[in-house]
Amino acid sequence: MTLSLTFALISTLLSFTVAQFTENWASTTSPTFVTYGTHGSPESAFADPAALDGRALRLTLNANPPAGVGGAPAAETYGRFKYGTYWTRAKTGNCSNQPLAGVVSGIFTYFNDQGDRNGNGIADNSEIDFEWLCADPKVVHLSIWTDYQESNPPNIRVVYRTIDLSTGRVQMECYREQFGECRLLSGPERQPATVTPISGYDSSTEYFWYGLEFAADRVHFMIRGRNDEVITLWDYRGPAARMPNDEMHFMHNVWHTNNWWPEGDDGTMIESPRSPVYMFVDSSSFTPL
Repeated sequence: MTLSLTFALISTLLSFTVAQFTENWASTTSPTFVTYGTHGSPESAFADPAALDGRALRLTLNANPPAGVGGAPAAETYGRFKYGTYWTRAKTGNCSNQPLAGVVSGIFTYFNDQGDRNGNGIADNSEIDFEWLCADPKVVHLSIWTDYQESNPPNIRVVYRTIDLSTGRVQMECYREQFGECRLLSGPERQPATVTPISGYDSSTEYFWYGLEFAADRVHFMIRGRNDEVITLWDYRGPAARMPNDEMHFMHNVWHTNNWWPEGDDGTMIESPRSPVYMFVDSSSFTPL
């Protein structure tokens, strides 16, 4: 049996045997997550006084990496999960020494085996994302994917919300069925219409708890404020066809982008990082419904 088939079998088995977990990254190994990265390095049990127990996972993106998620440092659950609550306490990549660097930090669920179980002729892509651009750490990008296909022809199915958390302003809300398209959301797909701001929010200089509640009819994105209050970022209740249907891996990563820049920029904020960029993960957990 090949290594890839062995890993796929283990992943499938664990998706049915592993239910609830909490990983505080205090040990150099994890029973729940595998870490990897050829263009960077993951380091568990990294000494960090800002972590709740003094230890965290540090994901290091090397200087001058190639663009894209391939080879980027990441942590991924062995097993797959579906409906339930996911929480991560994290601090995203800091590019203050190179403000034009193009780097993405992500906390997300993901599964894509190129199947087409919904029968729409596009490869299924079950994915729910928190993402931050290093050049604009006050803004969080939230997205829910059901399909993604790079070619023959390129196509996507995704709903998307972008929020400046330092002001609470919702910058964009869209549904896309192809690259470049943006259909504005309405009604239950837009709640809440306004978001409580966090004064001085900067995802790269301060740890925050980021939460995701996933059910058959709902994707609820949350953040805990500095007084541990839960702030709703997006309580999405759209059509069933816009909800992921697969069990997914729970993941964290940091990678270089050369084609995604902050709102209002003219495409300058995509430089390859000239020095290492670090993302820190203090705790990761999942509780099934």
